[in-house]
Amino acid sequence: MIRHTKIARDAAVKAKTQAMQPLKSIIVSAPADLRERLEGIHGRVTLVHHWAALRPGPMTSTTASAKAALRAIARRRLMLHQEIDTTVL
Repeated sequence: MIRHTKIARDAAVKAKTQAMQPLKSIIVSAPADLRERLEGIHGRVTLVHHWAALRPGPMTSTTASAKAALRAIARRRLMLHQEIDTTVL
């Protein structure tokens, strides 16, 4: 039983770690105004929470699409973090 739980938890840890790469890639290619607004935010956890709370609005600009992508991936990362924390080994 523990082995099965550990496999599931390890997969969640791996997915959580891998979620940072697309977040970083989106920031690099995001419009300058969005990057500038994020410069003052320090700490990975703070950034992920900020990204998860973004409100992209209508998909009429590259800023909106970047915000939507950041929000979706950040929320997935937060769900994985919660899954990892609640997994009992």
